[in-house]
Amino acid sequence: MSEPKNCQVQHVFTSPLSAPASRGAVPQNYSKKIVDGMIVETHVAIPLRTGFHAFADVFRPQDETPEVPLIISWTPYGKHNAAPLWKIYPHSGAKREWYSDYTCFEAPDPLYWTQNGYAVAIVDVAGTWYGEGIATFSSGLEEAESFYDTIEWLAAQPWSNGKVGLSGVSYLAVSQWHVAALKPPSLKCIVPDEGWSDFYREVVRHGGIPDTSFFPYIAERWGRQ
Repeated sequence: MSEPKNCQVQHVFTSPLSAPASRGAVPQNYSKKIVDGMIVETHVAIPLRTGFHAFADVFRPQDETPEVPLIISWTPYGKHNAAPLWKIYPHSGAKREWYSDYTCFEAPDPLYWTQNGYAVAIVDVAGTWYGEGIATFSSGLEEAESFYDTIEWLAAQPWSNGKVGLSGVSYLAVSQWHVAALKPPSLKCIVPDEGWSDFYREVVRHGGIPDTSFFPYIAERWGRQ
Protein backbone atom coordinates (compact mmCIF):
# COMPACT_ATOMS: atom_id res chain seq x y z
CA MET A 1 0.00 0.00 0.00
CA SER A 2 1.45 3.37 -0.96
CA GLU A 3 1.76 6.16 1.59
CA PRO A 4 -0.78 9.01 1.24
CA LYS A 5 0.78 12.02 -0.48
CA ASN A 6 0.13 14.36 2.44
CA CYS A 7 1.34 11.96 5.13
CA GLN A 8 4.24 13.21 7.24
CA VAL A 9 6.01 10.89 9.66
CA GLN A 10 6.40 12.70 12.98
CA HIS A 11 8.21 10.09 15.01
CA VAL A 12 9.61 6.63 14.41
CA PHE A 13 10.35 4.31 17.31
CA THR A 14 13.82 2.85 17.28
CA SER A 15 15.12 -0.11 19.20
CA PRO A 16 15.86 0.77 22.85
CA LEU A 17 19.48 0.92 23.80
CA SER A 18 20.95 -1.34 26.43
CA ALA A 19 22.00 0.96 29.27
CA PRO A 20 21.20 4.39 30.74
CA ALA A 21 24.68 5.67 29.85
CA SER A 22 24.08 4.96 26.18
CA ARG A 23 20.91 7.01 26.47
CA GLY A 24 22.61 10.08 27.90
CA ALA A 25 22.16 9.42 31.61
CA VAL A 26 24.99 9.93 34.07
CA PRO A 27 25.49 8.70 37.66
CA GLN A 28 23.69 10.74 40.28
CA ASN A 29 26.52 12.96 41.53
CA TYR A 30 25.49 16.31 43.01
CA SER A 31 26.62 19.55 41.37
CA LYS A 32 25.70 23.23 41.54
CA LYS A 33 26.25 26.01 39.03
CA ILE A 34 24.88 29.35 37.87
CA VAL A 35 23.81 29.58 34.25
CA ASP A 36 21.41 31.78 32.26
CA GLY A 37 20.20 33.58 35.36
CA MET A 38 19.47 30.36 37.23
CA ILE A 39 20.98 28.49 40.15
CA VAL A 40 20.99 24.91 38.90
CA GLU A 41 21.48 22.03 41.32
CA THR A 42 21.69 18.63 39.65
CA HIS A 43 21.20 15.19 41.18
CA VAL A 44 19.77 16.48 44.46
CA ALA A 45 19.16 13.40 46.65
CA ILE A 46 15.73 13.36 48.31
CA PRO A 47 15.19 10.82 51.12
CA LEU A 48 12.10 8.61 50.82
CA ARG A 49 10.22 6.47 53.34
CA THR A 50 11.31 3.40 51.35
CA GLY A 51 14.91 3.97 52.41
CA PHE A 52 15.82 4.91 48.84
CA HIS A 53 16.30 8.36 47.34
CA ALA A 54 14.64 10.25 44.53
CA PHE A 55 16.95 12.46 42.47
CA ALA A 56 16.04 15.91 41.19
CA ASP A 57 17.46 18.73 39.14
CA VAL A 58 16.40 21.98 40.80
CA PHE A 59 16.34 25.36 39.04
CA ARG A 60 16.02 28.60 41.03
CA PRO A 61 16.22 32.32 40.22
CA GLN A 62 19.85 33.50 40.38
CA ASP A 63 19.06 36.42 42.67
CA GLU A 64 18.24 33.86 45.36
CA THR A 65 14.95 35.53 46.15
CA PRO A 66 13.98 34.05 49.51
CA GLU A 67 11.03 31.71 49.76
CA VAL A 68 9.93 31.19 46.18
CA PRO A 69 7.06 28.88 45.18
CA LEU A 70 7.99 25.61 43.52
CA ILE A 71 6.77 23.68 40.47
CA ILE A 72 7.57 19.95 40.40
CA SER A 73 7.45 17.43 37.56
CA TRP A 74 7.80 13.71 38.29
CA THR A 75 9.09 12.03 35.15
CA PRO A 76 10.18 8.60 33.87
CA TYR A 77 11.73 10.19 30.79
CA GLY A 78 14.89 11.47 32.42
CA LYS A 79 15.55 14.85 34.00
CA HIS A 80 18.77 14.96 31.98
CA ASN A 81 16.78 14.49 28.79
CA ALA A 82 16.21 17.99 27.44
CA ALA A 83 13.74 17.22 24.66
CA PRO A 84 11.41 20.09 23.76
CA LEU A 85 8.31 19.13 21.80
CA TRP A 86 9.43 20.96 18.67
CA LYS A 87 12.51 18.74 18.49
CA ILE A 88 10.82 15.35 18.99
CA TYR A 89 7.70 16.07 16.93
CA PRO A 90 8.73 18.61 14.29
CA HIS A 91 5.25 18.63 12.70
CA SER A 92 3.38 19.22 15.97
CA GLY A 93 3.10 22.96 15.41
CA ALA A 94 5.28 23.73 18.43
CA LYS A 95 7.77 26.49 17.66
CA ARG A 96 11.45 26.54 18.57
CA GLU A 97 11.14 29.90 20.33
CA TRP A 98 8.51 28.59 22.73
CA TYR A 99 11.00 26.47 24.69
CA SER A 100 14.45 26.84 26.18
CA ASP A 101 17.05 24.11 25.86
CA TYR A 102 16.44 23.19 29.51
CA THR A 103 12.94 21.87 28.79
CA CYS A 104 12.55 18.14 29.39
CA PHE A 105 10.01 16.03 27.54
CA GLU A 106 6.45 16.89 28.66
CA ALA A 107 7.74 19.03 31.56
CA PRO A 108 7.60 22.80 32.21
CA ASP A 109 10.39 25.08 30.96
CA PRO A 110 12.69 25.93 33.91
CA LEU A 111 14.08 29.07 32.25
CA TYR A 112 10.62 30.57 31.75
CA TRP A 113 9.43 29.86 35.26
CA THR A 114 12.59 30.98 37.06
CA GLN A 115 12.38 34.26 35.16
CA ASN A 116 8.89 34.62 36.62
CA GLY A 117 9.87 34.01 40.24
CA TYR A 118 9.43 30.25 40.61
CA ALA A 119 11.73 27.35 41.34
CA VAL A 120 11.36 24.22 39.20
CA ALA A 121 12.29 20.66 40.18
CA ILE A 122 12.42 17.87 37.60
CA VAL A 123 12.48 14.55 39.46
CA ASP A 124 13.34 11.12 38.09
CA VAL A 125 10.82 8.41 38.96
CA ALA A 126 12.28 5.79 41.29
CA GLY A 127 14.03 2.98 39.45
CA THR A 128 14.82 4.96 36.31
CA TRP A 129 18.04 6.57 35.05
CA TYR A 130 20.47 5.26 37.66
CA GLY A 131 17.89 6.02 40.33
CA GLU A 132 17.32 3.83 43.38
CA GLY A 133 14.45 1.37 43.76
CA ILE A 134 12.29 -0.39 41.19
CA ALA A 135 10.22 1.38 38.55
CA THR A 136 6.49 0.63 38.88
CA PHE A 137 5.41 3.02 36.11
CA SER A 138 2.69 4.77 38.10
CA SER A 139 0.95 1.51 38.95
CA GLY A 140 1.21 1.42 42.73
CA LEU A 141 0.82 3.30 45.98
CA GLU A 142 4.56 3.23 46.66
CA GLU A 143 5.34 5.58 43.79
CA ALA A 144 2.66 8.05 44.90
CA GLU A 145 4.07 7.96 48.43
CA SER A 146 7.55 8.61 47.06
CA PHE A 147 6.19 11.60 45.15
CA TYR A 148 4.50 12.78 48.39
CA ASP A 149 7.82 12.57 50.25
CA THR A 150 9.52 14.48 47.44
CA ILE A 151 6.97 17.29 47.58
CA GLU A 152 7.26 17.71 51.33
CA TRP A 153 11.07 17.54 51.38
CA LEU A 154 11.47 20.15 48.66
CA ALA A 155 8.82 22.37 50.25
CA ALA A 156 10.85 22.39 53.47
CA GLN A 157 14.03 23.70 51.82
CA PRO A 158 15.19 27.18 52.95
CA TRP A 159 14.65 28.72 49.50
CA SER A 160 11.03 27.49 49.31
CA ASN A 161 7.95 29.34 50.57
CA GLY A 162 6.33 25.97 51.24
CA LYS A 163 3.84 26.20 48.38
CA VAL A 164 4.11 23.55 45.67
CA GLY A 165 2.39 23.16 42.32
CA LEU A 166 2.68 20.21 39.94
CA SER A 167 2.81 20.37 36.15
CA GLY A 168 3.29 17.98 33.24
CA VAL A 169 1.81 15.98 30.39
CA SER A 170 0.72 12.33 30.06
CA TYR A 171 2.64 10.25 32.66
CA LEU A 172 3.59 13.54 34.32
CA ALA A 173 -0.14 14.31 34.56
CA VAL A 174 -1.36 10.97 35.91
CA SER A 175 1.27 11.00 38.65
CA GLN A 176 -0.23 14.30 39.84
CA TRP A 177 -3.66 12.74 40.39
CA HIS A 178 -2.17 9.84 42.32
CA VAL A 179 -0.17 11.98 44.72
CA ALA A 180 -2.89 14.61 45.10
CA ALA A 181 -5.19 11.88 46.44
CA LEU A 182 -2.77 11.52 49.37
CA LYS A 183 -3.16 15.25 50.19
CA PRO A 184 0.42 16.40 50.80
CA PRO A 185 0.12 19.48 53.07
CA SER A 186 2.37 21.62 50.87
CA LEU A 187 0.59 20.83 47.60
CA LYS A 188 -1.51 23.82 46.54
CA CYS A 189 -2.14 23.28 42.83
CA ILE A 190 -1.96 20.63 40.11
CA VAL A 191 -1.95 21.21 36.33
CA PRO A 192 -2.32 17.78 34.70
CA ASP A 193 -2.47 17.81 30.90
CA GLU A 194 -3.51 14.90 28.66
CA GLY A 195 -3.41 12.21 31.32
CA TRP A 196 -5.23 8.91 30.90
CA SER A 197 -8.12 7.83 33.11
CA ASP A 198 -8.12 4.13 32.19
CA PHE A 199 -4.63 2.72 31.66
CA TYR A 200 -5.91 -0.58 30.28
CA ARG A 201 -8.22 0.89 27.64
CA GLU A 202 -6.23 4.02 26.80
CA VAL A 203 -2.65 2.71 26.82
CA VAL A 204 -2.36 -1.09 26.86
CA ARG A 205 -5.40 -2.07 24.75
CA HIS A 206 -6.87 0.66 22.59
CA GLY A 207 -10.30 -0.56 21.50
CA GLY A 208 -9.47 -3.99 22.91
CA ILE A 209 -6.47 -4.40 20.60
CA PRO A 210 -3.22 -5.25 22.44
CA ASP A 211 -0.53 -2.61 22.10
CA THR A 212 2.61 -4.47 21.11
CA SER A 213 4.73 -1.41 20.35
CA PHE A 214 4.32 1.75 22.39
CA PHE A 215 4.05 0.55 25.98
CA PRO A 216 6.69 -2.22 25.75
CA TYR A 217 8.97 0.32 24.10
CA ILE A 218 8.38 2.89 26.86
CA ALA A 219 9.02 0.33 29.60
CA GLU A 220 12.30 -0.82 28.10
CA ARG A 221 13.42 2.56 26.76
CA TRP A 222 13.18 4.43 30.04
CA GLY A 223 13.42 1.74 32.71
CA ARG A 224 16.63 1.40 34.72
CA GLN A 225 18.76 -1.37 33.22
